Amino acid sequence: MLKILQILFMLCSSLLLRAQDPVLRTAESLLNNVVQISVSFSDGSKQDGFGFITGEKNGQLYLATAAHILYGESFDLRPNLIQVQFYREFRVYTADVLTFFKAQDVALLQMSKPPALEYKSDNWADFFPQNYQSVRFIGRDREWLIPGQGEVYKIENDRIVASMSTIRPGISGAPLINSNGIIGLITEDNNLIVTAITLRKIYELFTQDGRFPYFFLYRNNNQYTPLSLFEKDLIAHNMVKIEGGSFTMGCIESRDGLCESNETPSLQVAITSFYLSKYEVTVAQFKSFIDQTNYQTDADKKGYSYVWTGSTSEKKYGVNWRFDVVGNLRDLSDYQHPVIHVSHIDAIAYCSWLSKQTGKTYRLPTESEWEYAARGGKLTKGYMYAGSNEIKEVAWYDENSNNTTHKVGGLKPNELGLYDMNGNIYEWCADWYNEKYFKPTLQINPQSSYQDLLAVLRGGSWKQSGSLSRVSSRHKGFPEDCNFNVGFRVARKL
Repeated sequence: MLKILQILFMLCSSLLLRAQDPVLRTAESLLNNVVQISVSFSDGSKQDGFGFITGEKNGQLYLATAAHILYGESFDLRPNLIQVQFYREFRVYTADVLTFFKAQDVALLQMSKPPALEYKSDNWADFFPQNYQSVRFIGRDREWLIPGQGEVYKIENDRIVASMSTIRPGISGAPLINSNGIIGLITEDNNLIVTAITLRKIYELFTQDGRFPYFFLYRNNNQYTPLSLFEKDLIAHNMVKIEGGSFTMGCIESRDGLCESNETPSLQVAITSFYLSKYEVTVAQFKSFIDQTNYQTDADKKGYSYVWTGSTSEKKYGVNWRFDVVGNLRDLSDYQHPVIHVSHIDAIAYCSWLSKQTGKTYRLPTESEWEYAARGGKLTKGYMYAGSNEIKEVAWYDENSNNTTHKVGGLKPNELGLYDMNGNIYEWCADWYNEKYFKPTLQINPQSSYQDLLAVLRGGSWKQSGSLSRVSSRHKGFPEDCNFNVGFRVARKL
């Protein structure tokens, strides 16, 4: 009887654990999507790892894995035989390499689909992971689902970094999983830390404008649409989903430091979900807009913009979006810096072009959306700056910028994985500026309808002080203004 009670207790505990751990439930549902990979080389050596299914076409499966499994850590080996085994299957299959990308350490394999294989082929991938989410992985040294879980603590460019207490060698190629599905492919493990390449980057590399079959299906109102059609623009423009919620907008001294008059009184605000670009719009992105439309910016029309002399701003003729803060023509190596010398009118024109290109509604974020996202949305930790109380961790400002803009994404992101929400450049918002914008009543998606000559700017810049780069800090500019420290990022409706 005691033994039966012990078994029942263990069963109930296991069921309770699964009920309380949505990441575990998701990982269990994806076991059939994961494969063990064993590679034999011509010199007689072998190497093992993992991978996962990314697509199917004409009876062929396509698998993602870490490239160093196939070519060795130094990429000086060539695979002689690649063998693949699925969860709970004794049969071993063979696969071939279609392509690999050394810089990203990821490869694409092709194999015949096992006749009886059933795997999760819809709604199993998450292209928009966020910091501080719980994660697990499948695959470790001939094991499958591993006890214990970790947490994402850094999302930068094409990489995800997570802590993981159960890490040990042998997990290369394994999928990193949150409660929504696979978020990346593990390429490194070191001292309880894993690094994974994001699904966005894998998608970008593997699709190659339709060269390789690769389908994630996105569920919308119980209808499944190929991700390449439904969300390709979100991936291309690095859009992050901002889950709606409520927050206290404006300045609270205990949270934000000394408050300026235009930051108070604080306001309870509710925001509905939307997308916001992870980075400020870059020179390269703006160039695509100009190249396709021949658009004339306000700086082009006026023939000048304002540049920084080292001590003051000065009108300089011939300067437009191609130029840096002092009015020198940018080198191509600087095209990942945020675009400057663009007006509020130019920013809206860019959003209109992007909307026509994608068939989606792109726009500037409202001031309330901007502040909600900068504070970390539902994941907020109440920081003074976007992601930290230490400004040097998250912002290029007057004390660390060396008097210039910097490549986007160079510092720590905030809780939502958004970069440069403070510092680097001021960002145009959709609202017209109103000194008395804040009102002490609950509002939903507030936007100033106050008709004035000035538009809202948020976030501070490379030449502003720390106090002017706080999340609550507000600034303003004429909508036709163009200068050395103002740019923008874009928002999109769901």
